[in-house]
Amino acid sequence: KEDFKSAALVISHAGAGSIMEALRAKRPLVTVVNSSLMGNHQLETAVAFEKLKCLVLVESPDKLFDAVKEVDVEALEPYPEPDLTGFNACIAGLTGVHPCAG
Repeated sequence: KEDFKSAALVISHAGAGSIMEALRAKRPLVTVVNSSLMGNHQLETAVAFEKLKCLVLVESPDKLFDAVKEVDVEALEPYPEPDLTGFNACIAGLTGVHPCAG
């Protein structure tokens, strides 16, 4: 995690866990899709985050060098902080216990 915090730019495969780790660390992210995995699910995940302007999507390793040269980190949007208000209210309603209560 320390590597993420100090990185000027993160280059990663497009796995959901890797994407979330970089975005939670608030680092600019370039993802490379491994299209041979389970129905190309990495592409679906990366496209969803690309639409939010949270990352740069590279569809194949041979395009990575050019993508990194051209990446505009200022154009990337930070991943929004989660709003757990509705979730917490649902849990409290079902259990009678507020999830954030000490």
